[in-house]
Amino acid sequence: MLCRPKNLLFLFAFLACSSEKQEGKIEASGTLEAVLVRVAPLASGQIVRLNVKEGQSVTKGDLIALIDDRHIKAQIAQAEAALQAADAGLRLVKKGVRKEDINALQEQVRQAREAYEQAVRERDRAKKLFEQKAIPQKTYEDAETLVAVREAGLRATQELLKKARTGARQEEIEVATGQRNQAEAALNLLKERLKDYAVYAPISGVVIQKYVEEGEVIGQGQPICALADLSVLELRVYVKEKDLGLIKLGQDVKVFVDAFEDRAFHGKITYISSQAEFTPKNIQTKEERVKTVYAVKVMVENNEGLLKIGMPADAIIETNP
Repeated sequence: MLCRPKNLLFLFAFLACSSEKQEGKIEASGTLEAVLVRVAPLASGQIVRLNVKEGQSVTKGDLIALIDDRHIKAQIAQAEAALQAADAGLRLVKKGVRKEDINALQEQVRQAREAYEQAVRERDRAKKLFEQKAIPQKTYEDAETLVAVREAGLRATQELLKKARTGARQEEIEVATGQRNQAEAALNLLKERLKDYAVYAPISGVVIQKYVEEGEVIGQGQPICALADLSVLELRVYVKEKDLGLIKLGQDVKVFVDAFEDRAFHGKITYISSQAEFTPKNIQTKEERVKTVYAVKVMVENNEGLLKIGMPADAIIETNP
């Protein structure tokens, strides 16, 4: 299952660009955001099952979608057959030739020896006749050639019998073992690829947006849906440069929204930008430097689900020691 890098969802264009410091506290405004995880498959194909809809809550590990995997399963079946054949070949090499095969080879050696001995006798007879000038030289040479051929055949059958009796060489066993291991590795690779056709939720959260429908053909890496963990929202505010020394990472923050005017939600500073915003780089006058602000992110607890994405919110950062 493929999860693209996390992005921040901005449902409201307005963000407060300044902060106010009043009697030991900094006040700043911004918009609540959520961290999005776009869920996409590692394989391409037709979506044969889609288990989510917008607004639905999911738990990490829940099945999001299934991609048509018939062709990969067919390849797995072929790989399993290849592995079975490789296993059989390895067993045969290790076990050696059957007794019946050895008996047959012994008979071939006997026949080859008889043929060789017969050729030797014919050559000796031809030699005497040639010496007596009773036959031409070519007839004698043909007899000698036949002896060489029969001798080579005898040696070949004897070598086969020897090999059958002694078993396969270590090199042959290693080659058969390698072929078997290669077939197993190919099968395991296909089984791993099969997992890519099932897409699971990488986090627990809510389906914020659904991009495809069941039956559609989807490409590798194409998002199916976007999930967001709404138990913690993010508030982005901006603090003036002169106030940076009064805040720090991990500092507690009180957050207020219009829907719950009298309730303070708990938050913590998790990020302070190291780069100023909104001031042109070519302006260095003292008056313009006052406008320099830095982005600050506050993680806001939302276990009750009262806060919603896009809500304008005010943050109060206590600065008293």
